[in-house]
This record gives sequence, structure tokens and C-alpha cells, in this order.
Amino acid sequence: MFNRTFLRAGAAVAALLLAGLAGCTDRTQPLTPTPDQVTAADARSAFGLEKEAFTVYQQNAYLGGNTDPLFSIDLSDIPLLLATTNTFWGQVKDSHVPERMAALVDQIADRRPDFVTLEEVFQMAVVDATTGQVLDGADLLASIMGEIQRRGLPYVLVQAKPNTSVTLPMAVDFTTGTVTKVLMATDRIAVLRRTDMDVTAVTEGTYAADIPLAPGVTVTRGWIRVDTDRKGVPYHLVATHLETQTTRQVQALQTAELLNSVTAGLDGVTIIAGDLNSNAAGGPGDPSWTPTYQTLLDGGFTDAWVQAGGNPHDEGLTCCHADDLRDPWPAQFYQRIDFVLVRDVQNRSMSGKVSGSMRVEVLDTRQSDRTPEGQWLSDHAGVLAGLMLPKR
Repeated sequence: MFNRTFLRAGAAVAALLLAGLAGCTDRTQPLTPTPDQVTAADARSAFGLEKEAFTVYQQNAYLGGNTDPLFSIDLSDIPLLLATTNTFWGQVKDSHVPERMAALVDQIADRRPDFVTLEEVFQMAVVDATTGQVLDGADLLASIMGEIQRRGLPYVLVQAKPNTSVTLPMAVDFTTGTVTKVLMATDRIAVLRRTDMDVTAVTEGTYAADIPLAPGVTVTRGWIRVDTDRKGVPYHLVATHLETQTTRQVQALQTAELLNSVTAGLDGVTIIAGDLNSNAAGGPGDPSWTPTYQTLLDGGFTDAWVQAGGNPHDEGLTCCHADDLRDPWPAQFYQRIDFVLVRDVQNRSMSGKVSGSMRVEVLDTRQSDRTPEGQWLSDHAGVLAGLMLPKR
């Protein structure tokens, strides 16, 4: 759940900004799995699904630090702003991005989903503003893809969609008023596929509803749609990350665009997977609640968690771990804001529910899921959904 106040802080020092760091959209070549690895069929069987099931793993990867102080301080106090930016970067470093992303790849290796949707796979760099030299950095997506390649897992990057980019000062020469070091960050969403899954089309876009903060500084969110085919049935997977609850009016406009444009008129099966920042476990009046979840259900989508029957001892909550990811087990989640939603235009019952069986598992909640440093892989739990829809 990326807090946009980080971006507001950047807008307040717009005179100090440099150009944003471009997002990574490289394609990774197919990889060959080693014989001793879990197969997709094995993973489906362990999950209680037939081999024809369509599986999606949805995960907000978490940038790694608390951005709230960057908004709560007096932004005209440049020494304090510099200290706060450096503190934030220290938190990102202390979150051990490579180890966390290796834990995320553990989930992929164990479950072998057909597709993986990711949010907050940030690209961050500390740059010498006088020479342009990169001094330090963290790239969540590069860590994920590097770990996949190291293990020989059969996954490739389908698409990475950059959204907002921001640059904050980390050091200033006060004798000349020159910024000497900056932190540059780009927010991204991404989709991965298992190499035996064919893709017929990939489209992406940025929601028209955004948040203009200052000249040249706009908070944007986007989506990726991947089209595939399962035994002659079109499947459309939409990965997205909607605006936070604090800007619910913008979120509502993005939701309308998601329904009326991005997913409108699609045949076959349409799946929305992402951090939607709308608490299905809450209600009006709760700070984490927005109408978005119900709006999408009213628009024809079924919540895979609800359709699967949930768990009488588990509400399916997905957020949030502590900022430093070191909160004890069991997690004290209070929101369900990460979803796999499904619409099947050819197989809907009179009640409006999608017919067919579904299995849903909330990931990164066991003690054994922690990294060697004792951290959770993200502040969000992941959601693994397996869909076994009726044959045509």
C-alpha cells in the first residue's frame, strides 16, 4: 500500500528535483527448469485443484520503508527534510530487499502459478547529482527476476508498467545551494508468466484519474492486461494498484475506468488481481473502507475468496505487517484489500456468482515464511487463487 505522502514531499521541493528514473520494461528470456523442481501439476494437486485449473499469485512487494514522516515534517526545513529522506532510505536498506524478494520467489517456486501479478516493485537509486553516478540502489523487480534466473525457474517477465517517479534531496552543499545527492524512485506494477503459458496480447495504461501535486509532479496509477487462452476460452488478466483510501474520490474514478474501459466488453473470463485499497472486511466509517470493492462486485465480478468458501477460522485478511516487517506471529492484520476477482460471462448462475470451484490461500503468514533476517517478505500478505471453471 504505497503511501502517496512520499510523493507530496517530493512536490514540496520541486525546485530540487531531477528527472525521474525510468522504469524497467526489459523482457527476460525463457528459462529451463531443473528436473528436481516442483512441477505446476504437483503444485495444483497439493492445492486441491485439477491440472486444468488457472492459477494466479497476487502480491504487493512493498517498497521497504515508512513514508509518513516525509509528509508530517516542516518541508521548508531543508536539514530536517534531508535527515528524513536519509532515514527513509536507511529503512529501505534495513528491509533487506534481495532477501525479501528471494522469499517471494520461494512462494512462486512452491506454488507454480500460471501468472504472478506484482505491485510496488520499486526501482530506487541514490545518485550523485553532480556526476550522475549511481551510488546505491534497490530494484525489487530486478531482484525477483535475478533470483528466478539463479534457480532456473520457468518464469519470464511479461510486462512492467512504471507509474509515478519522484526524486528527493539527500545532501545539499549549503555554501552554493546545490543539491549534491538525491534519491530517485519509480513505482511499478508487473506481470510474470510461467513459460508454458502462451500470451496472445498485452496492453497497459495509466488511469486518467490522477493527483496533480505541483507543476510537473503528478501521482499516477496504472494497469496491465494480459490476454491468454485456456482450451479455447479467452482469459484476460488485469493487474492493477488503485489509489489509497485517503483519496477515495480518485480511487472511485479509477474504479469506474477499470470497469467501463479496461475490462468492458471482454468475452470469456476476466480476472482482476491487485491491491485495490478497499477493505472488504470493513464497512462505511472505517478509515480503510471504500465503495470500490462493492462497486466491482456490482459490476459483475466475484470475489474468489468468498466463492472459495473462505475459512471459518480465517477472514482472509491481507494487511498490514509492521513497517519494519518484524512484527511477531501471528500477524495482526485488520484489512482485506488484496484480491483476485473473477468474471465469467458465459457461466454465471442466476445468483450472479461464477459457477465452478475455486481455491484461495493467503500467503506469507506462517512463521516459516519469514526471511533469514526474521522479516516478512512484504507488509501485505499474498493471495494465491486457483480457478476451475466449467468446461464450455
